[in-house]
Amino acid sequence: MAGLLLIVPGFLSDIAGLALLLLPPVRSRVARFLERHVTVVKPGSTRTYPGGGPVIEGEAIEVGPEHGPNSPPPSLP
Repeated sequence: MAGLLLIVPGFLSDIAGLALLLLPPVRSRVARFLERHVTVVKPGSTRTYPGGGPVIEGEAIEVGPEHGPNSPPPSLP
């Protein structure tokens, strides 16, 4: 009985959500919201980053646990 009481509200909210998305005014508002807030990036296309600043390429050096925040930086190879 307890499991049923946990499952029923989920089904009811799913049904209500699907019913709302089937209504044209709600569906168009959701579509407009998604168009404003979601960016689709196609494979192979160039990326634009928030802020529009340049992308600076560099190299990273992996620092092991023996180097804490107060130890001197490792020497470059």
